[in-house]
Amino acid sequence: MLKVGIVFVAAIISLSGCSDIFSSLSQNNVLVLDLPAVAKATNRDEQIEKQIGQADMQLQAQLAKIKDEIEKNLKVAIGELKVKKEKKEATKLLEMEANQKMQSTVNEARQKIRLLQSELFSQFRKEIQPIVGKIAESRNASMVKIVDPSVIWFSDSADITDEVIAEIRSESNKHPPADVAAESN
Repeated sequence: MLKVGIVFVAAIISLSGCSDIFSSLSQNNVLVLDLPAVAKATNRDEQIEKQIGQADMQLQAQLAKIKDEIEKNLKVAIGELKVKKEKKEATKLLEMEANQKMQSTVNEARQKIRLLQSELFSQFRKEIQPIVGKIAESRNASMVKIVDPSVIWFSDSADITDEVIAEIRSESNKHPPADVAAESN
C-alpha cells in the first residue's frame, strides 16, 4: 500500500510541476547553421584561403632559410670532426639532430597555419553573429548550433544557412565596401 501511495504522489508531482520542465525542453528551438557554406556563398572562404596562402608562403620562405642554415651548420660541424670512425658516428648523430630540428620547425609552421585559420573563422563567426542572432530571435530559438560531424540529423526547417546568406548579401548591398562605393562615384 505504501508503494502505491509513493507512486501515486510521484505521478501527481510529475504531472503538475515537473511537467513544465519537460514542456520547456520540448519547446526549445535549436537551429543549425552551415558556417562553411555561408563562407563559400559570401566569398569569405576565398578571402580566408588567400590570407592562409600568404601566411603559408611566408612560412615556407622561413622554413627554406632555416633548412639552409641547418644544413650549413651541419656541414661545418661535420667538417670540424677529425677522426674517421668518430666522424661517421657523429655525422649520423648530427644529421639526426638536424632532421629533428627541421621536423619540429615544420610542425610549428603547420600549427601556426591552423591557428590562423581558426582565428579567421572565429572572426567571421563574430562578424555574422548579429545576423544569426536576429534570425534566431525571430524564430524564437534558444540556440544556434554550427553543423559539424557531431550533428547526425536535423530537420531542414531548423537550418538557417540560406537565411543568413540572404541577409549578409542584403547587408552588403546596402553597405558596399569602400573601394566599390568610391568607384561608383
